[in-house]
Amino acid sequence: MANLFQGSASPLDASRLVFSRSATKRPVPLPGSTELWAQNVCCDHMLTCRWTVEGGWEMPEIKPYGDLSISPIASCLHYATQCFEGMKVYRGFDGRLRLFRPDLNAKRLNMSATRVALLSFDDAELVKLIAALVKEDTPRWLPQDQTGRFLYVRPAIIGNGTQLGVQLPRVATLFVVMVPWPDFSMELPPNAKPREIPGLRLLASQGETTRAWPGGFGYAKVGANYGTTFVAHGKALEQGFDQILWLFGPDGRVTEAGASNFFAVVKNEESGRAELLTASLDDNLILDGVTRRSVLELVRSRLSNELSVSETVFTMSELKKAWEQGRLLEAFVSGTAFFITPVCSINYEGRDLDVPQEHQAVGASYASVIKGWLKDIMYGGEVFWDDTTLLLEILDVCKRNRTALTGLLHGLICVALRRHVEDARAFRSVTPYSVRKFTNADAMDILNHISFMTQYVPSAMLEELQATETGSPAESSLILKMASAFASDMKAELGGFPNNNAWANVHHITDLEAHCRDQIGTACEYTYELSNLGSMRMAPTTGDGIILERLIFTQCGMVAGPALGFNCASVQGGPLIISITTMANKVQNEWLVIVPDAEGKLEERMRVRATHIDNVKKHVDSGFFQMGGAMLRAQPQEQELDISGSIVVARAATAEEVLTVLKEDIYARTGVWDLKNVQVYPNSLRIMSAMLVSGVVQRGNQLATEQIELPSLGDHHVLVKIEGAAFNPTDRLAFDLNAFGDGAVLGCDFVGVVVETHTSVTRLAVGDRIAALVWGGEIKGLGAYSTHCHADERISFKVPDNFSHSSACSIPLAANTAWLALFSHGCLALDREPTAKRPPILIWGGSSTVGYFAIQMARLHGHVVVTTCSPRNFELARRAGATHVFDYNDPEVTAKIRSAAPDLAHVFDTIGSATSSATACEAIDGRPGVLCTVRPGKANTGDVPQNVKVTDVFVFTAFPTPHSYRGAAHWPINMPDHELSVELYDQLPTLLADGKLVPPAVKVVGELGPEAVAEAMNLNRSGEISGEKLCFRVSADAADETECAK
Repeated sequence: MANLFQGSASPLDASRLVFSRSATKRPVPLPGSTELWAQNVCCDHMLTCRWTVEGGWEMPEIKPYGDLSISPIASCLHYATQCFEGMKVYRGFDGRLRLFRPDLNAKRLNMSATRVALLSFDDAELVKLIAALVKEDTPRWLPQDQTGRFLYVRPAIIGNGTQLGVQLPRVATLFVVMVPWPDFSMELPPNAKPREIPGLRLLASQGETTRAWPGGFGYAKVGANYGTTFVAHGKALEQGFDQILWLFGPDGRVTEAGASNFFAVVKNEESGRAELLTASLDDNLILDGVTRRSVLELVRSRLSNELSVSETVFTMSELKKAWEQGRLLEAFVSGTAFFITPVCSINYEGRDLDVPQEHQAVGASYASVIKGWLKDIMYGGEVFWDDTTLLLEILDVCKRNRTALTGLLHGLICVALRRHVEDARAFRSVTPYSVRKFTNADAMDILNHISFMTQYVPSAMLEELQATETGSPAESSLILKMASAFASDMKAELGGFPNNNAWANVHHITDLEAHCRDQIGTACEYTYELSNLGSMRMAPTTGDGIILERLIFTQCGMVAGPALGFNCASVQGGPLIISITTMANKVQNEWLVIVPDAEGKLEERMRVRATHIDNVKKHVDSGFFQMGGAMLRAQPQEQELDISGSIVVARAATAEEVLTVLKEDIYARTGVWDLKNVQVYPNSLRIMSAMLVSGVVQRGNQLATEQIELPSLGDHHVLVKIEGAAFNPTDRLAFDLNAFGDGAVLGCDFVGVVVETHTSVTRLAVGDRIAALVWGGEIKGLGAYSTHCHADERISFKVPDNFSHSSACSIPLAANTAWLALFSHGCLALDREPTAKRPPILIWGGSSTVGYFAIQMARLHGHVVVTTCSPRNFELARRAGATHVFDYNDPEVTAKIRSAAPDLAHVFDTIGSATSSATACEAIDGRPGVLCTVRPGKANTGDVPQNVKVTDVFVFTAFPTPHSYRGAAHWPINMPDHELSVELYDQLPTLLADGKLVPPAVKVVGELGPEAVAEAMNLNRSGEISGEKLCFRVSADAADETECAK
């Protein structure tokens, strides 16, 4: 359903959260007390955030719990414009706090809000706000010694504008409260006697009352969905029942039980197989419960051998028939409030149907088994393979060393290979990973791996390994070291998904054939594939083996073909299984085949898809198909795939052999594939030697010089032999956070000579001396702290002849940052038109390298520049072009700035500390203004006055690619910033040669190496650097001395 308020000005932003802490503490009800069962004692604080149609979301606030003030003509009081959620925060058995799948609750609240014409918001921001409220109040209300308990969390949105009449809400309030809550599935109210037969007693509804109907809102968590049921619920309680089992229609379709989802376990009348029945979501009659979804996922993944799942339409009369025939095995409800609670009886047409509580199939009820699994997950006490001692030991090793099972297997495999492949110089592993959660694929769909990670194990590590004894502590230490590196790299890889990976970038590939040729990897005898398929569904065969019920199509065709393939899968209740496949002989030819679908054949494709999959299996197993899958015109949406055809990488002697196989496929025989327009590209396998260079890499909290493997050149990229590199504070921050994991090459600014170009390059040539920008660490193997690096020809410039290496490498990041901060539409957006007004600008931190460039650029464009720095740098700032220079430590600095620039409305904070932005914005003096900062986030901008719009600059939007940082921050492609940056790099040679832009003073720390980089980082930490840029010499012929700004 389309949202009516997508154009709202300000999004919900957790980074703007403010706190007003309570001075008084509310009494905490004791477990089992009357106060607890009253369910109306809220925690000390609540979260609120106001929204208006004109301004969007305001600043969220955590404040003392209290009543809301509301107008008598508020929309929610008259027209039911309100919705809510129910979730819990659990104190785990390990003492940690856990929210159970809060992303699903946030997504559902968004959907419910849309259903009643309320606003939308970013799901992830709501989860962050809830987490902040949890962190604030749980120390008192859910302390560490109360393991195994929980608090109920209630987010809600109400339309509370003062408006009468049928109209869209123009004002709304989001609020979140937390309440101590009894466990209805296990506890009884005070003085209540336990029942002889535990479980809920349900009363099947009669035709006079209907809870939900097609086209209504039974699927949304809105108040109108519940209030209309209270009369029937009250009557049921008077008759001794607990809940209403809601039926729909003249045939009595089973929907929900009270406010919970309903499940029944019955034996299929024909097959005798146990089935888990629950109402379907298709007609929007029931709520898509988070607990319901979890139950279904657990049953499908762990109980598929004995219990099938049927989300379908079933009636009360069918349930009664199953009961009469002894086929009704059990029933239970699920939900946040009741968790998993068994049903002991259902009253239908005046007769009690007593529901069994356990049965021979499992020696207990399925409800109790599922409840135990869910409880373990919620409280952090889950153990998957309790029958396999060895696997538990392995998993314990992984946990203690903070690595994944796949990483440990990687280390073990490398050891085994090195012991048996004596002439191996290095190993490369290829690990595909599933993107199921981004594609909404069903559990039975093909497990398509459309992205993968390569892990390079250098010769130095193999030599170190060879020197150890088998089974020795030294060998174990190396295995864990490799496992840790693997886990770190995979974390970084997954952290960038789906914004920064092959899937997101594929539409930038202009020549698919050339791209595939360029990506063919190294010698197959030194490459292996490692896939962890996770917990798989297995079914016994008539023989001794097992059958995988899913087709595993690991799409790793971008390498020359692993000589060894390791696929590991864990079986519920059984061992860890590793299958090993080998390539028996080398195939001489590889073919890239693109087969378009005939027009209008999508329905036919889906009809025969299962047959196609069965046919493909044998070709995957034989190695004939190396890679394959459907081609999509666009990224998958919620419910449908826009399929345009298929792409296959096949191995065969001739193209005719490939076409022969394709013609036999069901897609060809039914006319799905348009074979008249098939494209076949020869890919003769060639062995490419990986380019190994020397670089400074991160290993934990240390730096080391190692050989690193450079990736292949991409479009518009050149290979540069580096002569000088510069230090930036972002390098130190990335190192301190280990943001890119072990093996990362940091460094963002470098200067050097082009030694190789991609075929698409037009601006540069071999031999050109350039300075360029790179986000060191973002792409494995690329960073300025190396002897070689890739450069984008558009985000680099030819260095004037009279510039030294150190001066040149001090320019790209700082100049690009200043340029975007001043002129990007997402930042200060200063108008560069000749006739535009030139307002004054305050640059806070004018002696920083970024500030130094910003002063010059603003002055070149006719702006009066006010800046701050320490007194020793006043003259430097004036030479750069500042009209007014003040000491940032002066207690009256903002007053003096207001006097010097009374109409100031633009501030660029180049420092980004906890106080700099707020202090700088005081100079705007209450009028509307705009701030751009280099360090966004609540910690640095939370105290900025509300009259000032807060923006931030992220220099790497200069590249026409998406970016991710530590899996938490994502930046989509920003073409306006890219084009603006290209304009800067086009101008830089002239601006520098003419002296209109002058680089800062530089200090050469020494030759690039771990010690020099560590020294630069320590200087930055101590705050000893001011008014100069730290640089490193990289090649022997790049020696120059400390220089001053010209």
